[in-house]
Amino acid sequence: MLIYLIRHAKAGERLSLTAGDLERELTRSGKIQAQDIAAFLPPSNPKRIVSSPYLRCVQTMEPTSQARGTKIEIDKRLGEVTTVRSLEKLLEAISVAATDTALCSHGNVVPTLLKLLGVYTMQTMLCQKGSIYVVDTVAHTATYHPAQT
Repeated sequence: MLIYLIRHAKAGERLSLTAGDLERELTRSGKIQAQDIAAFLPPSNPKRIVSSPYLRCVQTMEPTSQARGTKIEIDKRLGEVTTVRSLEKLLEAISVAATDTALCSHGNVVPTLLKLLGVYTMQTMLCQKGSIYVVDTVAHTATYHPAQT
């Protein structure tokens, strides 16, 4: 099974750590990155798209959703404020479903997910906005793909 770990594309400036950050939108270059992500992913994959509730994550996955006719599932466990236990439960549910899945989250969450999947190494420390890790859960490998723009 493949899990595509995606860090959201470039968004506007973080003005504060208040609830307003939930609504921060992608920039023009972030929208291009979102299109690049949709073009990078195989036409028949992922079968499932799960996103943090933050608008910038949802917008990152919209081109992929539209291209594949796949609904974006919102999961607060992928938000910036989460716990290791919450992420473990999310990964357990994905494992049981045994479906190739795209997860869109934040720079502080992606490394934790890589650790929980057992593929975190010094090479997996990269986490550029708009980047993708393709994690093969059978072979226990992770391949990093930096943002194209």
